[in-house]
Amino acid sequence: MNGKKATDKVSNIVYVLIIIAIVLIVNALANRFFGRLDLSQNKLYSISQTTKQILSDLDDVISVKAYFSKKLPVQISRLPKEVDDMLQEYNIYSHGNVNYQRIDPGEDEELKQKLAGLGVMPVTMTIIEKDERQQINGYLGITISYGEKTEVIPMVENTQDLEYELTSRIYRVTATQPKHLGFITSNTSHDLMGDYRLFAQEVRKLHEIDPVELGEGKKVPEEINTLVLAGPTDSIPEDVKFALDQFIMRGGRIIFLIDNLVVDERRVPRQVNHGLSQMLASYGFRMSGNIVRDDKSHSNERVSQGIFTINRPNPFFLRITKKYFGEHPVVARLSELTLPWSGSLEPPVNTDSTVTYSVLARTTDAAQSFAPPRFQPLGGGNEIPLAILATGWFTSAFRNRTDLAKEGETPIDRSTAETEIMVIPCSAFLQNQYLYPGNLEFILNAIDYLTIGDKLISIRTRPTTDRPLKALSAEMKNFLRILNIVGVPILVILFGSMRFYLKRRDKMIRSRSF
Repeated sequence: MNGKKATDKVSNIVYVLIIIAIVLIVNALANRFFGRLDLSQNKLYSISQTTKQILSDLDDVISVKAYFSKKLPVQISRLPKEVDDMLQEYNIYSHGNVNYQRIDPGEDEELKQKLAGLGVMPVTMTIIEKDERQQINGYLGITISYGEKTEVIPMVENTQDLEYELTSRIYRVTATQPKHLGFITSNTSHDLMGDYRLFAQEVRKLHEIDPVELGEGKKVPEEINTLVLAGPTDSIPEDVKFALDQFIMRGGRIIFLIDNLVVDERRVPRQVNHGLSQMLASYGFRMSGNIVRDDKSHSNERVSQGIFTINRPNPFFLRITKKYFGEHPVVARLSELTLPWSGSLEPPVNTDSTVTYSVLARTTDAAQSFAPPRFQPLGGGNEIPLAILATGWFTSAFRNRTDLAKEGETPIDRSTAETEIMVIPCSAFLQNQYLYPGNLEFILNAIDYLTIGDKLISIRTRPTTDRPLKALSAEMKNFLRILNIVGVPILVILFGSMRFYLKRRDKMIRSRSF
């Protein structure tokens, strides 16, 4: 008996040692080989292949420091650990070239001053301690340093977009030559410091924005990679159009956000005679001087009434959903986009074999165009193009116009490299008050694509699958309502009757047995 007990004791010890050994081996392998099981349809919680590629290409160490205060509100108390997990993955995929630290600034005044100089400021937060609500100042910022360059994420609120925020800044600090985006400030109706301020803030996270003033024979600066012309006003001068044309001929890429009609606060439409239609037609874009209405798919307009703001459906606020985007990388992962008071483009007709056209967004088949001055509907039943991208070698719209060139210079008649032109008949969608879901993502994708390619687009716009409840007919709704009112009592009565019958039967069986 004692021998059996001793054997059992030894067996139990051996089993425990085996389990401990398995745990140690698994931990050792986990430290050496990283893996993640992500069951979401679009892999929303996994590091993308683009980020993995950028990290694996790093040939030097990047320092990433997260400045998180120790005391945080309960709702974001897990945020530091989630950031730790993500940056540990960055370290693994970069083969150790992402050096990560988490630091609590605490009471270190010297460090706080240094962070303020970098743009990382304390955030006022509310915590509940000892049943009392208190206001505290804390830090939720990240710095990314490489050599003498430092990029900053001033505040991390969640990890939903953190991969793009981190990877884009790593890409920026390691880029040998930062890409420059030019924004035309002459003959336009929008201002980067005013109604386009939020748009400019987002773009500056990855690109330099240079104001470009044209006219009086000025050229687009050589360092500009991509140019944006937003909301051109009436009567663009010939020398400005010539400068834009020659920029394209030199291989520059350009985004035209053009309004053929603008609607003022009193809902009065006004036609804009910008004079660019003929120039764009030479590149294959045919614009209509119309405004588009879509009764099937539109967004609400935020309307102020006194001290209140209400949301009112507006069929002129065109809402493009996933079904009506093209397959191009700029829009392939977008879920929605809203274009308020948009004009229309005609379907492209390709007359040049060296140029290809991609329709990026279109209306539903319920859309109608309204033409000035009477604004009567011009028919419907067709999907209307709202954004088109052309890629290829373009012919100049100013061939043989030597009178517009400076003395001693010869105009370029054919683009010297493959380039791209994007036309969207709406500029209002980037105004601060019209930044509906998807608007910023769309324009940032477009700028990224024209400037650095599609590297970062897949990170910014990870698709989420919309699974709405199936719409029910009125008859089915009434049936379910009646079933809910009448059916539940009937089930209770049936259950009670069955229980009464079974108990009575059991009682009769027991009485017979006696």
